[in-house]
Amino acid sequence: MVMGQYDILPVNFKKVPLDLEEEDVFLRSLAWQNRETDEILPTSPPNKESNDYGPETLILYYEADNVFTAENLRVIQAFEDQLTSVVDYTMFCSKENSMACSKPFSILRLFDGTFGPLFNDTSFSDIPQTFENAMKIPEMSRQLKFFLGKNFIVNVAGGIAKSSITRTAFYFIFDTQLESFLVNNYRQRLLDLNENGLGSMKFLYSCETLFVYDVQRQVIFDMMLAVGSFGFIFLFMLFQTKSLFVTCFAIFSILTSFFGANMIYRIAFDYKYFGIFHVLSIFIILGIGADDVFVYFDTWRATSHEHMESLEQRLSECYRRASKSMLITSLTTMVAFISNAFSPVLGISSFGLFSATLVFINYLSVITFFPSVVLIHHLYFEKWIWPCFRSCHQHLHTVPSQNVTVTDVDENQTPRKNIVVRFFYGRYFRFITHKIIRWVILICFLALIVVFIVFVKDLKPDEESTKIFKEHHNYQMANDRRKNAFIPSGRDQIIRVYMVWGLRLQDRSSCHKTDGEKCTGKTVWDEAFDLNPSPAQFQLKKMCNDLQNLPDKINADLHIRNNSLTGKLEVDCFLDSMENFLSNESGKAIYGGSGDFSIPFTETKISHLMTSHPELYNSSAISSNFYRYFETAAAFWLHDGYSSNVTSDYTELLGLSK
Repeated sequence: MVMGQYDILPVNFKKVPLDLEEEDVFLRSLAWQNRETDEILPTSPPNKESNDYGPETLILYYEADNVFTAENLRVIQAFEDQLTSVVDYTMFCSKENSMACSKPFSILRLFDGTFGPLFNDTSFSDIPQTFENAMKIPEMSRQLKFFLGKNFIVNVAGGIAKSSITRTAFYFIFDTQLESFLVNNYRQRLLDLNENGLGSMKFLYSCETLFVYDVQRQVIFDMMLAVGSFGFIFLFMLFQTKSLFVTCFAIFSILTSFFGANMIYRIAFDYKYFGIFHVLSIFIILGIGADDVFVYFDTWRATSHEHMESLEQRLSECYRRASKSMLITSLTTMVAFISNAFSPVLGISSFGLFSATLVFINYLSVITFFPSVVLIHHLYFEKWIWPCFRSCHQHLHTVPSQNVTVTDVDENQTPRKNIVVRFFYGRYFRFITHKIIRWVILICFLALIVVFIVFVKDLKPDEESTKIFKEHHNYQMANDRRKNAFIPSGRDQIIRVYMVWGLRLQDRSSCHKTDGEKCTGKTVWDEAFDLNPSPAQFQLKKMCNDLQNLPDKINADLHIRNNSLTGKLEVDCFLDSMENFLSNESGKAIYGGSGDFSIPFTETKISHLMTSHPELYNSSAISSNFYRYFETAAAFWLHDGYSSNVTSDYTELLGLSK
């Protein structure tokens, strides 16, 4: 299959599919992100939907008692100059006007003349005054906050400009070779600085491309830990069975269970996703497989102390006991995993199904393949002793020859049971079966169950984001700094919420069950949506006004951001822009002072606009059935009255059929 280019192991460690793919909220989002645009919306996505930091961003964090000292700023400047001078940097950097690379968005721009002669202090001789000048300019102050920690202080009279943290953003364009560029030129350098610091400053960094690369490397490393698990289990199994033959084939049985389960998972169940969670099944089956081997082999040993009429009877008795015990343990484990298979989340459901299949295949292997291994060992290798141990080996009992069909070992010849067996067979058994203690144990467990049930009602989803690495790891610390260490600024990453009309839920009936967002599905337009009637326009306008004027008490739950310049909630409504444009349009002389293009945009109002522009509209060709006057006004606004090639910022957000 591999040689035939069949994707038998569809590995994907870049993303864990945790979307609720059948839920309306997911399908709505998918409908908006993948809306067809040939005849209704422009094909290029709006710039506003891109990440606020750019297509790909490397964020550097510098920490010290005060990062805004001349010495620290010079160290930062030298380091950032090194990063921008690496080979091929100009191939991947974000560019201004497709020519020169944009400068990194750094506090250094405040001192190198980028913002004019007032901000040209390359020697960092008057840092407090430079900050003071910048904070007097509203728009610059809004951008400046990106670099300032929450404890930032500036006092020109006292000559103080202090912050314990600042950051720099390097912007890169998306490219298939970007990961290779960042890994080869930046990664090791950033790791060294993270460990050793930059000058007297602590150093952190974050980058989505490097993060994904490091997660993949960590997953591969964790998978290599399975080799250590194999080694331990191999040695422990060798110690228990005292047979290299049995141990090797037992490990082989466990390994083949994994590949057999994958065949069923990939082909029979037709799953095309094998992710990070599935790696855990490697460790799971090592433990379960070793346990089943021990159960069968110990049962085989136990039958050697019983009277059997033939080898066939001994094998049959061992098989019956062991297979029943292993069936119960395997079945309970499978049920636990199968319960996950009903999850609507692909990452969890596929893991549950794969792990349950793996346990089942391992059980089949132990009851079909392993008995033959044990029997061959008994017939041909049981008497074999390692040469280095033959001189000191003492036979504790006589092993029946191949021709002896009766196994009857005298009780006095039976070796003494080990300490574990003696404990569970003696003191432990007597304790838990005591006529009083057994009721005490039962009552204690019932009380524990009641406590668990009481606390279950308080369970709720974890509101913290998933932590891939430990708290002290660079990426976790950088994420914490991004969220908690800086003053809110105009360049912070934000969540944009789009309220959309005119689209139904995305049609994903043709998508494979494991495609996730890879399958965009088919756009389904809501043909009943219509803003031409006046009540619809009034209602939409009312909703916009309500959102823009939410009381602080209500917005405390919604967290809509306030504009740092105007103080108003950042709620953009296209009706405001459209109404302002047409209101200005109505004042033009062409309308004879009788233009009224306010909401609602009715037939009377827009007919006046159309008859005033005979070069655009042939009013005589309009039939009595025509009612799309709102859409006519919207098209006039979006295309700036058709006076130029300039279009509105809302062009990519509002759909109009040609």
